[in-house]
Amino acid sequence: MPTNFIRGKTPLIVLASSFAPWPNASGGTQRIHSLGQWLKNYARVVMLLPTLSILPSDRIPDYDRIISCTQSNSLFSRIFRRLYTYYLHFFDLPPKWDTSINKFYSPIESLRYKRILNELKPRAVICEYLWQVPNLYKACQSLKIPLIIDTIDIISRRQLKEVELGLTEKVNISLEEEIAIWQLASVLVAIQPEEASEIAKLSPSSVVVCAPQAFTPVEPSSIIKKRKFVLMVASGARPNVQGTELFLRSQWHDIVVEHPDVELHVCGNIVESLSTDILNLPNTNFHGYVEDVSVFYRQATVVLNPVIYGSGLKIKSIEALRYGKCLISTPVGVEGIPLAHELLPVAEADQLGSLLVSLLDNTKKIEEYEQNATYMFNKNYTPDACYHELINIIMDY
Repeated sequence: MPTNFIRGKTPLIVLASSFAPWPNASGGTQRIHSLGQWLKNYARVVMLLPTLSILPSDRIPDYDRIISCTQSNSLFSRIFRRLYTYYLHFFDLPPKWDTSINKFYSPIESLRYKRILNELKPRAVICEYLWQVPNLYKACQSLKIPLIIDTIDIISRRQLKEVELGLTEKVNISLEEEIAIWQLASVLVAIQPEEASEIAKLSPSSVVVCAPQAFTPVEPSSIIKKRKFVLMVASGARPNVQGTELFLRSQWHDIVVEHPDVELHVCGNIVESLSTDILNLPNTNFHGYVEDVSVFYRQATVVLNPVIYGSGLKIKSIEALRYGKCLISTPVGVEGIPLAHELLPVAEADQLGSLLVSLLDNTKKIEEYEQNATYMFNKNYTPDACYHELINIIMDY
């Protein structure tokens, strides 16, 4: 970690997000929180949000400053914004601009960002996901500030899969539009190696770096003998809900028949989205959002991730490795995790139940997978391992 910063001053980095990364209830919020707090080892970090949810001060993560771009909603302000937006859309679009992404651009929002960035004069702006990039681009370009996109996943691919599964009627962004937005950035950050390669192929003119999700290490906990504690931790995102309901409806009954003493514990906002029949299954406990999920990880015999589609890195899978747990997952749940298929129990969604049944009586095998999990985490997912390349790029500006 550097002690003397460039030009003798601690640089300032702006972390711009479409939503506040608290409470820490999903993979996306965990990603933003983790990166923001690690950046504080190297720079002052300002969180920039379109709006700001008011929470008790002890619940808001420690940033040097949090700025909300909330705009006035008076009738005069709305009329002025509408007229000025029409003017800017026709006469003041930025260069390098693909008109297909006009729908993501708000000139008024862009002007507010320019005013804020001109005051802050940051070393770089990191935009979490890509939704605010069109609004940030012109401000960053005119002030000569590098704009970095933390892509987190390929959003258009995930949305297209949801359309195919009948979970939504249409996508909010096409792959072509997503690529056009990527090309506005100085650097693209991918969350896992395979996705970094794919983004580089889709946008060959872009600088792409890989920065997986990181966690600070914790002391791993071994299984509690003679207890069959199955843990699932997930947000209410569609891939999580779809995979969980499919698994529980089709396989949980058979698992309980084979292991009458098995207990399933489900933590996270996913509970709010599960159907009533799922919530009434035997041997299940649904806890909802938990402030300190480590209590559940430390009790778990195995951790289960039945997700059947999605992109990006499955952050809850990394969290299971962090606690040294035997992670039973679909191939989708371990995408981007090196050697996952060799070192962890991985099976297609319709085979997860039989894999779980065979493992619950095999303490020795579970302990072997636990050792593998700890090895994989320490090698790949500590902050130093994940963020060093991104930090070096930022400090070079």
